[in-house]
Amino acid sequence: AANPKCCIEDFIRWHSPKDWDDEKQCLSERMKLPDNTWVKCWNEVRAVPVINQARLFNESKVAEEVEDNLVVF
Repeated sequence: AANPKCCIEDFIRWHSPKDWDDEKQCLSERMKLPDNTWVKCWNEVRAVPVINQARLFNESKVAEEVEDNLVVF
């Protein structure tokens, strides 16, 4: 899901807390490297609201499949 006001620092604090320096309030040295994959991805991807994203998992369909395969003892 897209959060238009979110920045890479917000994402890193949530996804990889060890890469956030609380004392200095900045990214870790590893995240500051120019070729860092996370930073490159962040800068290159387009934010898309969840309502406009393709669904990756249909929980209703999976629940029905599980229900169909349950064996009653």
